Amino acid sequence: MKKIFGILAVVMFLVSFMPAVSSIDGEIVYNPDGGGNTEPVKILAIWETNGDYDLDDDYYSPGCQIDPPLVYDCYSDVWVYVAVLDLNDPPEITDTDQIKIDISWPENNIGGRSDLGMGGKAWDNLEPVYYATWQEYVDAHNIDYGSNWPFICYFNQANDEEYPDGYDYVEWQYFESNVIFFKAKYSLYYHDPAGWYDADVTIQASTYDNQKNYFEYVYTLCLDPDFEYVNWGGQHLINTWHAKDGNWDWSYLDGYPTIRNVGNWDTEVGCHFTPGDFATEDVYYDIRAGDSNPQSAKYNPTYCEENDIPGMIPCNWDYYPIPINNDYWLDSEEYNDVLLKCHTMKLDFYIFVMQWTNGPGPYSFDIDLFTMDPDWTPAPGYPCPMGEPQPE
Repeated sequence: MKKIFGILAVVMFLVSFMPAVSSIDGEIVYNPDGGGNTEPVKILAIWETNGDYDLDDDYYSPGCQIDPPLVYDCYSDVWVYVAVLDLNDPPEITDTDQIKIDISWPENNIGGRSDLGMGGKAWDNLEPVYYATWQEYVDAHNIDYGSNWPFICYFNQANDEEYPDGYDYVEWQYFESNVIFFKAKYSLYYHDPAGWYDADVTIQASTYDNQKNYFEYVYTLCLDPDFEYVNWGGQHLINTWHAKDGNWDWSYLDGYPTIRNVGNWDTEVGCHFTPGDFATEDVYYDIRAGDSNPQSAKYNPTYCEENDIPGMIPCNWDYYPIPINNDYWLDSEEYNDVLLKCHTMKLDFYIFVMQWTNGPGPYSFDIDLFTMDPDWTPAPGYPCPMGEPQPE
């Protein structure tokens, strides 16, 4: 027993002096251009398409434009293409894993909120990367003209002294067997921020090249209502406000007005009423976005309450902007004039009848909801960041 006790004591003594964590440095050096090949692998061009037959959602703007889906919880796809020149024998590029494509959110928004996208990666190392075809390049080249130019961004002018004008479509013919095309898909969510996204492409082999260009997620404001009409039912009183309350649940045609922002930016909201079957002087309206109880965290005044109007607003008046309080979500009053993107809002409508113009019977009139630009909008961009390409 004494011998065993002595061994245990020694072991415990040694363990008690071992550090809880041992920090060991590791190092490896990526040494491009060290593989013995004489021809560096080069990125010739980068471009994007929407994946459809038309390739671009706006032929009247330079570069590639991608429209948002404007549908809740849906995506718009963008395909990033890259043309690579590999003159080595055997070739350096033998696998799609050697092509790394990163997508970055817009660099900044003018005076905008941080959660609208202020730069930083949206997706690193986009996968999978596929091989593309010469025909896909030709299709893109065929629309690279006029107001749509530059659609393809040629980058050789920036890094190739031997061909100072860069490789254009004709000159590529001489190297067709040495040009490899790749593509990868990125899906833009319906409320990803609008603006110019970076498509950053890197080739990693014994040689190295890195280039990027931009594509535009088109700034689009859009409201989605869950109602097609507002029905106050049967009424007979005059000189009193009749209310039609909405709810916070987006449920199509449930009879309770609700809207949600399905665009890719925050938006101010307005409303327009017409007299319809009423004489203009016989009817007034009001509208609220939010709760009517002042004790509620989601309380908002009506348009008339916010603007100290006693309700006597003539028809064909734009009720804009409808007051919207975002303190419930943002804990800030700085953006209390917009419906946040991807958010839902309850609407209450009010009608004040001075006279039933045409006597008993139904009265119809139009209610138009509309969007307006907020004070901050996406920052401008440009499709080719490394100098203008050479037109043909």
